[in-house]
Amino acid sequence: MQHFAALQRPSLQKTRSLRESQYRVPRKRPHHDDEDLDDEDLDDEDDETDDARDKPQRAVLPLPEDAAVVPSAPFPHGPDRLSKESLTPAQVQQTLAAQNPPLFAVETTSKNAPVGRKSHQASTLRQTHLDILTTVLHQCLLEGDYHRAGRAWGMILRTPISGIPFDPRFRGRWGISAELLLRQEPSPNGHGEQYSEGAFERAREYYERLIIQYPYRKGQTHATDALTFYPAMFSLWLYEICEQGKHARKQVNQRRKLKQAQELAERLDQLITSPPLDSHSHLLRLRGMIALWVADLILKQDSPIKDNIYQGEKDSGYNVKSTQERLDLLLESQRELERALVFFDKAHHHGEILLDTVRSVDLKMRDLSRRIAKLGG
Repeated sequence: MQHFAALQRPSLQKTRSLRESQYRVPRKRPHHDDEDLDDEDLDDEDDETDDARDKPQRAVLPLPEDAAVVPSAPFPHGPDRLSKESLTPAQVQQTLAAQNPPLFAVETTSKNAPVGRKSHQASTLRQTHLDILTTVLHQCLLEGDYHRAGRAWGMILRTPISGIPFDPRFRGRWGISAELLLRQEPSPNGHGEQYSEGAFERAREYYERLIIQYPYRKGQTHATDALTFYPAMFSLWLYEICEQGKHARKQVNQRRKLKQAQELAERLDQLITSPPLDSHSHLLRLRGMIALWVADLILKQDSPIKDNIYQGEKDSGYNVKSTQERLDLLLESQRELERALVFFDKAHHHGEILLDTVRSVDLKMRDLSRRIAKLGG
C-alpha cells in the first residue's frame, strides 16, 4: 500500500521573508483552566501579541509613540524611492523646440538621436565645420544678408553628420530654403514689393522638387511628405498672385488676377480628385476659399470703374455694357459660390470647422439671386 503525503491547505501554506522571520515573536498560548475562551479574551491576546511584534518596528522606524498604524511586513520600511522621470531624446528635443524662441539641436540627425552627447564624431573636424556654418547662417540671417546665408545653408545641406545625409525635413528646416529663395533676389521695381517674380518661381520649383523627392507613403502617417508641402506651395502661389500687379491699372490687374486664380484652381482640382489628397481637409478648405475669391473677381468685372482710381474721379460706367453679359457674369459667380459650398462641405466632413464661412456664402448667394432676378435671369 502506497503512502502519499497529505497536502496542506492553502491557508496553512505561508512563506515568510528572512527579516520577518528574524523579528517574528512567537506566540505562546497561555494555559487556562477553562478550555473555552471568551471573545474579549482572544481580542486582548491578539492586541498584546501585535504590540509585541510592533515594538522592534517602532524602535527602528521614525514613528511617534502614539502612532496607531505600523506598516505591514516585510520590514524594515524606508521612505519610498522617488522615481526620477527620465526623458527620451525625442522628448528632450520636443521640450527644447517648445521654448520661445525655439531651440534646436543642430548636431542631431533624427528625433531619436541624443542631445549634447560627446562622442568621437563630435570632436572631428567635420562637426566643427558644421558648427561654424550654423553660426554663420544665424549671423547672416540676423544681419539680413540672405545671399551669404543661402550659401552657408547650402553647405550645411551637403554636409553629412556621422555618415548620415542631412535631412531638410527634420524640425521644419525645409522652410528655411524657401524663405532664403524668396529673399535672395530683391524686387526690380521700387514700389514696395517685397519679393520678385523670379523669387516666387524658384520657391515654387523648390516645393515641387520636395513633393517629388518625398512622396506620400501610406505606412508613414506622421512623416513630413507631399501632404505637408502641397498646402505650403499653394499658399505661396496664392500670395504671389495677390502681390503681383498691385500697382498696375485696375482693369488690367483684375483680369490678370482672375486668369491666374483660375489656373491655380485648375491645378488644385487635378490633385484633390484622387486619394490621398481628396480627404486633405486643408487643401479642400483652400480650394473653397479660392472659389470664393474667383467669384469676387468675376463680380468686380461688373462693378463700376473710375477713370482715375487714385484721384477718385467720376465713374465711367460698367466694364460690361450689355445686360446679357452682366447676367452671364452673375451666373458664373453664382456657380463659383456653389462650388465653394461643395468643397467646404467636404472639408467639414474631414474635420474643418467652417460654420461662419458657410453662413457668409449663403448671404452672398441670396444677394446674387436678387441681382439675377432684377436682370431677368
